[in-house]
Amino acid sequence: MKNIIIRNGTIIDGTKRAAFTRDIQIAGDTIVKIAEHIEAAAEMEIDAQGKIVCPGFIDPHSHADMDLLFAPENKANIMQGVTTFVGGNCGDSPVPVSRENWDMATQHFGKLKSIRPLYYDQTPPSMDRETAIREYREAYGVDVSFETFPEYFQEIRKSGISCNYYPLVGHNNLRKMVMDKDCNRRATPEEVEQMKGLLREILASGIGGMSTGLDYLPGTFASKEEVRELAEQLKDFDGIYASHVRSRTMFVDGKPGFHQERGIAEALDISRQGVRVNVSHVLHEEHPRKIQELFDQALAEGVDVSYDVIANVTGGGAIFSHLMYLLRPWYLAAGSPEQLVRNLEDPDYVKMMKREMTDSRWYFTNEKALPGVEEAILITQHQDSRYVGKNFQQIMEETGMSYQDTFIAVIRADPMTKIKYGRPPQEDAKLAVRELFDYDHAIPCSDSFAANEDSELGFAPPLGMTAHNNAYTYAVRYLKDYRRSSLEDSIYAMTGLPAQRFRISRRGVLQEGNFADIVILDLGKLDPNEDVSEPRRFPKGIDYVLVNGAVTVEKGQFTGARSGRVLLRDREI
Repeated sequence: MKNIIIRNGTIIDGTKRAAFTRDIQIAGDTIVKIAEHIEAAAEMEIDAQGKIVCPGFIDPHSHADMDLLFAPENKANIMQGVTTFVGGNCGDSPVPVSRENWDMATQHFGKLKSIRPLYYDQTPPSMDRETAIREYREAYGVDVSFETFPEYFQEIRKSGISCNYYPLVGHNNLRKMVMDKDCNRRATPEEVEQMKGLLREILASGIGGMSTGLDYLPGTFASKEEVRELAEQLKDFDGIYASHVRSRTMFVDGKPGFHQERGIAEALDISRQGVRVNVSHVLHEEHPRKIQELFDQALAEGVDVSYDVIANVTGGGAIFSHLMYLLRPWYLAAGSPEQLVRNLEDPDYVKMMKREMTDSRWYFTNEKALPGVEEAILITQHQDSRYVGKNFQQIMEETGMSYQDTFIAVIRADPMTKIKYGRPPQEDAKLAVRELFDYDHAIPCSDSFAANEDSELGFAPPLGMTAHNNAYTYAVRYLKDYRRSSLEDSIYAMTGLPAQRFRISRRGVLQEGNFADIVILDLGKLDPNEDVSEPRRFPKGIDYVLVNGAVTVEKGQFTGARSGRVLLRDREI
């Protein structure tokens, strides 16, 4: 690594301190001096006159660890200034897995779907473990035989990574390790004890905490007592409990609905047992002030809590652009779009398909499982111009067709139909998100994946998905559209605050002795540069990004440096 001096920059140091002008000297991976004018020579000097110099951004809620092997550069993070991501969220981490449940875990790597089709997300692949390991190696040149955190870390270090990775362990993984494939049920007291023992072993190895995904299988079957007992193990290790709260219940009792406040209350009750808690991706569907009042009450009691928020009104994760994605099970059974259309000429096949659409595990085609989904499917490209610009609800009202009949009619007319999927935001949705951010304990997050400009998740189009726009630009969008009243407070929410909450030492603040994770941005040119139809675009205005002292973005271009590290509670590797 070079010895570097950043000169004349306006420093926002990640502490809420007012901006000030200084030079920064970096030796190796460390900030060694911050002063008004540094006389020393350096191998590289960066003139930051008129630019903001701040700590690298920390994404507290990411799923980049789930496909880091396939995008170790993770340009989506780096090019927007994210230098550290927290992985293992929503109850899912790459490990631990076992030889018995490897298929239930590795399906989270989207690439598995393109090796062997999965009709439903929870369907185990029709191949044995050794075959899968071989096919991954042949298709992508990666080894997925790892079962533990040390083995996984060893594999990602073979290629190197560009962004620091702070791992949590997923509660779903613990359930699968102990309960194997019979994990979609309540755990017995003996099984909970086994999970507690496994969790303590993992925490003792340096993993920073545990996450839950209580809307997802199998975590949704966990009782409140199971979650509480596991979370209490974190206290001995100063670990954090990151909770995707229990807000939807259809997997358990078949009753759709949204109950975020109830789920947050459950998480806060756990925090009252002395557990540090961060509530994941608080959503704007319920009044922000009501949510904040729950946190205010907990904080007044001395409880150690925070929450993160996705910096947009459309959620996170991944997105798809073809209507055919919503008919994936029938597409895969047919083998091609053309064959599916031919199948739809048979009235008996249509009757069978419509029955499956409402009764199967593929809930995209069941409007009862997803209330309001009719408004969420907007046709953007179709051979019949009458459909373009209309959502399913409008087409149903105009034609009198049912939800399932609308699918069939639209696909028969054009199997390559393109759509925009997502409920149209309410008029005050953006204001509600901004209000959620306007809180001392709120942190911006992406809720997305590791990605590059050509990354795909799973199949190629028309079944393919890409990482959400958030993966590429959430940080810049936050600074442009959702930042707090002062830039210093906003930078703190992305740097010093998440570093403190997750106990990420020597990062998040620009000070002598800390690691040189640094962003230089041009505030006047900052632009998310988003395109909904093609999310794989990098933002503008991020001029330089340094990770552990290595220049990873230079003059807005990725340099190829892979100086990222795995950050454990007590060491880095």
